[in-house]
Amino acid sequence: MGRLGRGHVGRLPLSPGLASALGLAACLLGACGDSWLVNSASWPRPEPAAEKGASPELAAAIWAGMGNRPPVAVEQVRPCDLCCFYLKHWYGQPDRDRKPSAGFDLAMAIAQRWWWIAGLGRHPLMQGLGHRQSWYAYRAATLECAAWISWHWSTEQVLATWARQQGLEERALRLFGKELDGLESHEIAFLVALRSPRYDWFCKSKKDGLANRNRLLMDMQAAGAIGEAERARASKAPLPEAWVASREQWPCNHDAGSLCGPKSDACRIHGVCEKADRGCRAGSDAMCRASWLCRGHGACTASDGRCAATRAEDCRKSLLCELRGRCALDAGRCAAGSDEDCRRSRACEKRGLCRARDGACAAGP
Repeated sequence: MGRLGRGHVGRLPLSPGLASALGLAACLLGACGDSWLVNSASWPRPEPAAEKGASPELAAAIWAGMGNRPPVAVEQVRPCDLCCFYLKHWYGQPDRDRKPSAGFDLAMAIAQRWWWIAGLGRHPLMQGLGHRQSWYAYRAATLECAAWISWHWSTEQVLATWARQQGLEERALRLFGKELDGLESHEIAFLVALRSPRYDWFCKSKKDGLANRNRLLMDMQAAGAIGEAERARASKAPLPEAWVASREQWPCNHDAGSLCGPKSDACRIHGVCEKADRGCRAGSDAMCRASWLCRGHGACTASDGRCAATRAEDCRKSLLCELRGRCALDAGRCAAGSDEDCRRSRACEKRGLCRARDGACAAGP
């Protein structure tokens, strides 16, 4: 949803004078409002991703990619700052360089994504509200949730959850054939820039992709995550071939007349290359075998219009087997079937995950 602009002021339920008075009251009551903010539980809360200890390069890239200045540390937001920020946005006079607290935009992105993932638009508190009131409730609930996150989560949890929600691990496998913690600085910069709202990727070319990545590399250098020599070297590295091919061959596939065409993301990544009554479907095993899901996840067989893993041989040839030891077929997915599968994987070599437990490789005696 877009931000309310100046043209919406006349339709707000509060007059400017009353809104200003409420903002002043919030500032005066900010000290005693902290306990209400951090203990409020009107809405369900998101669960943080497991802390994996993001590398300094990845942490700096995410932090700078969202427009934050070093050091990398999420600060607790106070109700006073939150209310003032909220009112400025409602009345169309936001200061884009000023935030309620450092890292608040990361917490806000997590809260907004959580709203849709959890289906909170159907929450009992939203029942009976009109369109305008639902918009106000959505803004208030996500802002309050972001503030709660800033009080209850560590910086590492915020970074890990943002990376999980944006699918960085999956994209690292698809674009570079590597685990997230095995990426080089130029690969990290490109991956984060690809998901950051600061960079415009709509119908962009290879030249624009290089500019976006190199801009983030400069921000990483400014944060001290990489040196001048590393930035210069990384700036000369090529972009991933998979992304370049999709841009040059089909730069605007969503406007080109066929969302299911052979050059579309739906076909190349998910193997759904055939138009159906609702969306796209995988019409044959050949479609699946030519897709990323087959190479990455062993899903090489068309089943009920989707690509699925049905053969152990496909799992053994997949990237999941090579990187994470998931070489056996288990209930329609590739999973770690034995300690031997894990010991042969990069996860064992680099991270010590050499024992098969519950379908995945884990550390242990």
